[in-house]
Amino acid sequence: MKITVKRIFPLVVSDVVTSIQKAAVYLVVTVFVVAFILVGVGVASHLVQPIAFGVGLVVLLAFVASKVIDAQLKAKGSYMELTDSQILGESTGFSNNSFTVPIKQVATMHIHQDFIDKLLGVSAIVFTQMNSSISVFGFEHSDAQKFVKKFAELQSKK
Repeated sequence: MKITVKRIFPLVVSDVVTSIQKAAVYLVVTVFVVAFILVGVGVASHLVQPIAFGVGLVVLLAFVASKVIDAQLKAKGSYMELTDSQILGESTGFSNNSFTVPIKQVATMHIHQDFIDKLLGVSAIVFTQMNSSISVFGFEHSDAQKFVKKFAELQSKK
């Protein structure tokens, strides 16, 4: 059984919402740093605020654009596949992580959804081994449920 990430919009919304604090910090730091630089260079005081906020807005838009691009990359290549003996998968995006784990080494597998994910109908599949956990995000919730159910069936046979 193989499931893939299909939709981009939920990934973008979830990534932006979960990293909104980081985006706010980028915006505030950028505005203040640019303002201090402009004052230090001697730019007229009535121009400092509009320029600083303009630069801050550009940084914020770049941050959101990076999340959109990352979501598009995830939707193109992230998947999990369940065979009789192992779990194969790949989580793509700006970073690419692939894995192959024997079913015998998987301690638990569950579905994770926060509030935004529930609204958008997506979820992450998380499985743990002895000393690590792997999470792949962006699957349709119904696909994730089928995957976890199939895993439970395979694990109970062994």
